[in-house]
Amino acid sequence: MLLTQSIEELPFDLRSYRVISYDTHFASIQKAKNELTAFAIGARDNSIPFGSPIKDFALPTLRTPANSLEVTFDYPAESTEFGFLDHMVEMEEGFGKLTEIMQQVTEWTETIGTRTAEEAAIIVEINSNPNPGSARKTQMSARKLAEYQTDYSKNLSNANLEYSKTLKQIETSLEYVVGGNVPSSEENQTQLTEFLEVLAGIEEGALVGKAAFLGMAETLDEMPKMEQMLTRANLETSRTLKHFVNNIDQTIAMISRARGIGERVLRQARLEAVTKPILAEPTAVDGQAAAP
Repeated sequence: MLLTQSIEELPFDLRSYRVISYDTHFASIQKAKNELTAFAIGARDNSIPFGSPIKDFALPTLRTPANSLEVTFDYPAESTEFGFLDHMVEMEEGFGKLTEIMQQVTEWTETIGTRTAEEAAIIVEINSNPNPGSARKTQMSARKLAEYQTDYSKNLSNANLEYSKTLKQIETSLEYVVGGNVPSSEENQTQLTEFLEVLAGIEEGALVGKAAFLGMAETLDEMPKMEQMLTRANLETSRTLKHFVNNIDQTIAMISRARGIGERVLRQARLEAVTKPILAEPTAVDGQAAAP
């Protein structure tokens, strides 16, 4: 289990595993504490699957050597009944939900951007024609903007919680797929191929979204301290935006991992499809003709 204050501190190929992000904000610390407790219980009870680069990319014969004990997980009854396609659907729906959350946050961001521009225009107009009440009017506009930022930050915090929860559900399904058998049926292989194509589009959208949200956070960090309430609101909004960017980073890493694993198991499935008929053919023994 990895703990970090910033996903960016981790090597990219480790960001898709069991990672707990935290910062010194009291709410974030409590969330990290709860996640760590849940993971520790899952590790103790073997109820949560944990991945690793070795598990992802080692040959099947190296994952569970014949002379070693095989680790099994005591999954809930409904989970043990899931097949390859079931977990593929779980991941597909999970990534779809993440996309919906990102779209919603994008709409909120566009709205707060519009409101910020409107209040900024009002402040510019006030300062262009100063009078004895200008400072008070400017303060009122700044506080109105702070209220907008606070509402935006609260919505974004809730989105972060939902996003993180969904991301962990996807991770669990991914671990099932990684730990399962190579998809031997054509139906499973087709499903996996189509899913990988969907992931490529989600990854592209995530990269664009990450750049936009990170840019907004950096803009807020650079804003001058004009009014106390607005300064606090900007700092909190920047913090929640960076948390959302961390979530997107984990999504991109998870997609990269899923695509890498998917392409590997497809190659293995195709190889097995070619070699099995050859291995199954009868061969001649001691110069005698093989049986028809």
